[in-house]
Amino acid sequence: MSKRVYLLLGGIELNTGSDGWVTSAGMRVLETMLAPIPVHTDIWGNWQHIMPLHNPQPGDKTIIVGYSGGGSRATWLANERVYPPLIIDLMVLYDPSPRWQMEPVGPNVLRAITYQNSMPMGTLGCGVLVAPHTKLEVVPINEWHLDVQNNQDLHKRTVEAIQAL
Repeated sequence: MSKRVYLLLGGIELNTGSDGWVTSAGMRVLETMLAPIPVHTDIWGNWQHIMPLHNPQPGDKTIIVGYSGGGSRATWLANERVYPPLIIDLMVLYDPSPRWQMEPVGPNVLRAITYQNSMPMGTLGCGVLVAPHTKLEVVPINEWHLDVQNNQDLHKRTVEAIQAL
């Protein structure tokens, strides 16, 4: 059995989010905390391409982590029509954004944790995850959207959830 983490960074650029490598530095810290688990990281604009070689074996665990725009795109990824269907063992969303681009996720997401902010930064943050068939844990937070990615308590909680799989 192996675990694979797919990390979608946030960003502000409207079409590609390529600035995510700079604006999501706190999530890169999380990436290093997860070693030696393989982490595949990309910008939110590449959400459709983050898992090109994903071919899980029986017992493998798939984890999707998304911050900001990467959080909303994680919901899109969960809803991709692929064969065989994508089973996500754990989805962790850090203040997903923008709110209106969040998609409900289905039973292929087995467990989800969302760090749900109550302090929007303009139109950024405060996305709500709708997951009626999923074991959903909503962790209320209240901090500036750009600081969420640097919250070491949230990183520790994420690492523990991934290690517990």
